[in-house]
Amino acid sequence: MTQEEVLAASHVVVGMITLNAQQVYALLDPGATHSFVSTKFIHKLNMSKCILQKGLTVSTPLGERVDINEKYRGCNVQIGGQNLQVDLISLTIQDFDVILGIDWLGKHHVNMDCYNKIVTSNVTEGKKVEYKGERRVILGSIISAMTVRKLLRNGCQAYLAYVVDNEK
Repeated sequence: MTQEEVLAASHVVVGMITLNAQQVYALLDPGATHSFVSTKFIHKLNMSKCILQKGLTVSTPLGERVDINEKYRGCNVQIGGQNLQVDLISLTIQDFDVILGIDWLGKHHVNMDCYNKIVTSNVTEGKKVEYKGERRVILGSIISAMTVRKLLRNGCQAYLAYVVDNEK
């Protein structure tokens, strides 16, 4: 899944959060069984690792299996102005600094409205905390090559455009 597809997906939330006083790009994924930190970002977070007594094998979305034997405990995550703790497993991640999985979400009674990209928590008594993630919508006007071929055969005109995004 590409970063653009993740931003448009209706089952996750993506955005900037604070982890150990550092801004990080995070994927909040209720489908992930554990929470992870990118191996390239670990040195910036000033975290001490502990060795797991029992190793862990993680299956990635690409079908790879990765053996893991270290964890970073008690990392401070700030979402919507609220400080929460998370244990992170180091993993080679390309598009995100952190992935927060169901282990963290369930522990802190976090509710996710993935379609609207809103995360709410009631950890502090009587105080509802809300965080809005990034949202991008893939246009509904994108059609398949098969549909285009059929329309062209039926006499419709087509224009080919090449767009370059200079903002990135």
